[in-house]
Order: sequence, then C-alpha cells, then structure tokens
Amino acid sequence: MHLLLDFIDPVRVFLERGGEIVVVITWVILIMWWLIIERTIYLCTAHRRRVRQALATWEGRPDPHSWYSDQIYAEAVSEVAMRLRAGIPMIGTLAAVCPLLGLLGTVTGMILVFDVMAFMGSVSPRAVAAGVSEATISTMAGMVGALSGVFAAAMLMRIARQEVERLQQRQIAASDIRLSNISLTPRAVRLSGSFFAALAVTLGLVFLMQGLIVTGKSAIGETADF
Repeated sequence: MHLLLDFIDPVRVFLERGGEIVVVITWVILIMWWLIIERTIYLCTAHRRRVRQALATWEGRPDPHSWYSDQIYAEAVSEVAMRLRAGIPMIGTLAAVCPLLGLLGTVTGMILVFDVMAFMGSVSPRAVAAGVSEATISTMAGMVGALSGVFAAAMLMRIARQEVERLQQRQIAASDIRLSNISLTPRAVRLSGSFFAALAVTLGLVFLMQGLIVTGKSAIGETADF
C-alpha cells in the first residue's frame, strides 16, 4: 500500500500544481499514445494479415494480370491503405493540440496572478507563486506532450506511405509475408493492451516532468546556499 501511495503521490502533486488544464493535457497525451501504440501493434499484426490475404486472393486468380484483376487489386490496396492510415491524422491533431492547451494554461495562470495582485493591492511573491507555477507547468506539459507525439506521428505516416507504395508498385508478394501467432491477436486484446501501455507511457512522462521540477528546485537550493 505504501509503495502504491509513493507511486501515485508525484502524479497527484503534479496534477494539483498544474491545475485543470494539465489534467486535460494528461488525458490528451493518454489518448494520443493509445492511438500510437495501437497503430504500431496493428502494423505488426492485423495489417500483415490483411495484406497477405489481399495478395493471396489476387495471386490466386486465373488472370492476375488482366484489366479486371488490376482493378480488384487496386481496390484491395485502397482498402488496406485506408485501414492502415486510420487514426494517424488524429495522432497529429492531438500532438498539435497539446501546446495550444499549454498556452491556454499559461493564460489562465497569468489571469490568476493578476486577480491575486488586484485583490491584494500589492505584489506579494507568495501570493502570485501559485498562478505562475500553474502557468509554467501547463506550458511544460503541453510542450512535452507535443514533442512525444509529433515524432511518432511522423514515423507512422512515413511507414504507412512506404507500405502503400510497395503494394501499389507490387514489390511484395504473399509469400514474402511471414505471419506469427501474434498476428492473430484479436482487436479487443490489441486495444486493451494498447491502453495499458499508453497509461504507462503517460505516467512516465508525468514522472519525467515532475523530476524536472524537483531537479530545478534542487539546483535553486544549491545556488541559494552559496
């Protein structure tokens, strides 16, 4: 029980200090990484199975090089490409939303600072510290979320484009695709496994941001000692 509390406490402290906007950013990061991991697993499992089935169906036709077979092949490639690219634009959108939410948190934090200053009638460092902390933490959370997702989205898009180009240029055959037992993973298992993996990544990013804050505090304390 104590280990669980020690594990959850840094997450709770970070979310409390960041405010509601950081909670929203955390949820966005969780959904984004859920999609990233699900798409990665799909590339290694269901996508390979679909491609092999489509190629085997086309290669098994008595007239694989006729005009009619070419149209069937183009339709199969289009369906495979559509399923392969599903969710990738959403990953890029969520990665782009993170810094905007961080900017929103910065603005709301500064509004809190100005409200405190107007209410107190004077500038008190202790009074404005909470607002400044909320503003900077939300900015950091948005930037970390964007940086963690933009590269993954670009990589997935590049892999999807290369896969589609290989199929369109007919550079791959059904015999070239080797399937393993993991390729038969059901969609429900893939989604649930992706969610828990995304939860672990999200918590890891929260711990990273909390660690950066603690490191900064330690550096400030050492400087003050001198």
